Amino acid sequence: MSKNQTTAPIANVSNEVHSEAAASILELLPKVERIGSELETKVYNLNSTKKHLFNLLSEAIGKLPDEHQMDLLPFVWQLMTIDGVLSECITPRDFCNLEDFIYYTKELLTLSNI
Repeated sequence: MSKNQTTAPIANVSNEVHSEAAASILELLPKVERIGSELETKVYNLNSTKKHLFNLLSEAIGKLPDEHQMDLLPFVWQLMTIDGVLSECITPRDFCNLEDFIYYTKELLTLSNI
């Protein structure tokens, strides 16, 4: 057997496996896109709710006597610190990166299948 005859089946398997993997990834990408979109909506809604609650809290604190306002400052500071940490976990840039990943993965996989 020549070298070409022994490696040809391996090349065929590799192309077959590659095609199956590409098809599987292309099947998964819409699901990833949907999950990303749902997560983005939930993060947006949570952010809107948080802003609304902070406004209500600020109004309520503003109506209290000064000595009681001072008692609540450490509590408000802790909430703001937690909010700052959480807002850095998932940023709008992460969603842009996910969209770019999905787009370019589709492009690469569909180009390689042509």
